[in-house]
Amino acid sequence: MTADLVLFHTVDSNAALYDHASGSLDNLPPVTHVVSNSLIRRATDSGELTPDIRHDAKQEMQQALTSGDVLLCTCSTIGPAADDLATAGQTVLRTDRALADEVFANPGRVAVLVAAPSTVDPTTDLFADAAGVAEDVSFDVILVDGAWGQFIKGDMTAYARMIAKAADACDGKFDRIALAQASMAPAKALMNAQTPVFTSPEAGMRAANQAMKAG
Repeated sequence: MTADLVLFHTVDSNAALYDHASGSLDNLPPVTHVVSNSLIRRATDSGELTPDIRHDAKQEMQQALTSGDVLLCTCSTIGPAADDLATAGQTVLRTDRALADEVFANPGRVAVLVAAPSTVDPTTDLFADAAGVAEDVSFDVILVDGAWGQFIKGDMTAYARMIAKAADACDGKFDRIALAQASMAPAKALMNAQTPVFTSPEAGMRAANQAMKAG
């Protein structure tokens, strides 16, 4: 059976995060998860999304889209490749764009936390683009130093704690906090911050569900 919605990941653990985020949605269509670990490994090794990685990511997402009607890219680092497909007329969404749209829905200053150094530039570009069409908003991209190393080692507890600590340090200084990478979402449960916190799995699934209903 062909699935209607394809979620394209670069780490296996993100599939469970999006399944959890979809739990509050009604009438969600069938979902297929596609994982390409090599893309994020290559980007981590390079320290950035190189043209070759961007090309390969676009090709892999194009292939994955043959299994469904809408594709949601859940990786912030390869997000620009998803934009390439969307510009070409494909129904491809970026989970971090959905996140940016939600946090900029109201005026204010937003802390945008990222963990992977390779994500800093794509995230900055995306949020700058989203802020440009919003009213009275600003943002700071904050790299949680050392966190991605814990993720690479597989120490998810230390990873989440470092992100939670960084978010708590933003409390009271910003109007909203955005966890720009999907893998950061579990850290929300460890935070003491009173500032509203937004995660990309929740925002992405809401956007994907809306796209499916619109189509």
